[in-house]
Amino acid sequence: MTWSVIDESTIISSTGCNATTVTADTIGTTLTCEATSEGGTSSQSVTFKRDATPPTVLYFGPSDGSSYLPGTVPEAGCTTLDALSGVATNATLSTSGGPSGSITVTCSGATDNAGNTAAAVSVTYNIVDTTAPSITYIFDTNGTVPVNGWYGNNLTLTWVVTEPESPDTLVLDGCEDQIITGDLPITTFSCSATSAGGTAGPVTITFGNDKTAPDMTFTGLTADAIYPLSAVPVPVCEATDATSGMADGFPTLTYDGGPLGTVVAICSAKDVYGNTRQIGVHYTVIDDTAPVITPTLDPATPDAANGWYSSDITVSWTVEDESPISASAGCDTTTLDTDTTGATLTCEATSAGGTSSQSVTIKRDATAPVVSVTGVADGASYVAGSVPAAGCTTVDATSGVATDATLLAPAVGRSDRSPRPAPEQRTTPVTPVACP
Repeated sequence: MTWSVIDESTIISSTGCNATTVTADTIGTTLTCEATSEGGTSSQSVTFKRDATPPTVLYFGPSDGSSYLPGTVPEAGCTTLDALSGVATNATLSTSGGPSGSITVTCSGATDNAGNTAAAVSVTYNIVDTTAPSITYIFDTNGTVPVNGWYGNNLTLTWVVTEPESPDTLVLDGCEDQIITGDLPITTFSCSATSAGGTAGPVTITFGNDKTAPDMTFTGLTADAIYPLSAVPVPVCEATDATSGMADGFPTLTYDGGPLGTVVAICSAKDVYGNTRQIGVHYTVIDDTAPVITPTLDPATPDAANGWYSSDITVSWTVEDESPISASAGCDTTTLDTDTTGATLTCEATSAGGTSSQSVTIKRDATAPVVSVTGVADGASYVAGSVPAAGCTTVDATSGVATDATLLAPAVGRSDRSPRPAPEQRTTPVTPVACP
């Protein structure tokens, strides 16, 4: 501080008018210069304030270099003080880093009314992450319901990995989002994550995608062909599926219509997911086979020897054909109740496929053979020594004689103990002669 003292006459005396340098802060210092000349005495005072010291910034909160568990970090803050010119702008708190690991808090921006700016105050501390990352996923199937792990639509797999405490330390393994628009074999997708808080996973999801129906071949038939019934080709229906595989029971071969007229052979295939495919072939079948005629006998087999029946026989007929029977003869049920050496019954039937016939020959003999005694007369008496030779004859007019009757030999002798007559008067009683 310098003074200028001016007067028309000589300055006789002065006080406090030397140059003064103020080097210390002051909230208010007054300097006075007084001078005397012939013209009198005068004085002049100047009061000034000096503040060359920045504000004082005080920090409170976590200690520099300390470590804290999540949720235990003290609250940080700043206080600004200035004893001279006063605080113009308080220090503000800013944070960098975190939310886990190394964190720096800074109090900065403090100024006083003299325009001095305080140096920033910083503290660095650590938050220890004790929680591993969280792994979830969003699987959008567009409403498709899985079948044995298979889908059949556009699929989107989105991994959601969160690590709020130490995101800068997060390392992923897998976790690749997937957009699937085509076929996919059964595949396992996984996601693992590691951070300062630990390791999570792997979290996995397994699925396949099958949007394609089975491949199919259908051979053997020609579309719109005309086939005779006896020569319709045997169709071959084959199918494969390269993705989910064929469902149980497929492929199948079914027919619509038939056996004559318009027929549709349908080859159907379905894979495990449920994709289906069908191939149909139209063709026409005409009847080229005559009816099938089957006789039924009751009794079914001969009830006597050597193929003969000895009781009534009922013969009925079954006539079958793919087309209607247009005419038949001799196909009514017949019962044979008389003996015959061989009666032939014939059933003849006609359809669009032609005419056929079937015959059965039946032998019936319900009559026993006729047996006669020869040589002697029934009830006759003969003189001893003149008895004719006895014999048997067997006759059967139908099935014939299988075994001739045999003669039971007679017993000859006296029938009582009466007196013996003269020789010329003697007769010999004969026991009955039998041909059983």
